[in-house]
Amino acid sequence: MNMDSQSAIDIRIESVRLADGRRVFRIIDPGTGLCLERAADPAKPVHLQTRNLLEAMKALRSMPVCTAA
Repeated sequence: MNMDSQSAIDIRIESVRLADGRRVFRIIDPGTGLCLERAADPAKPVHLQTRNLLEAMKALRSMPVCTAA
């Protein structure tokens, strides 16, 4: 699967509120099954936090996959 041919719509971003009131950002790539979560920092802008998670997801998607023989 070529990363350049993937559109941004393939990745889902969720903001989840935990029972204790904190928030977690979750980024899900349904095509690969990858999921990243990070606690939200209320002192930082949301768009910067989600952009950093998207960059991490793109880096993970570009890594070679290891499989058992």
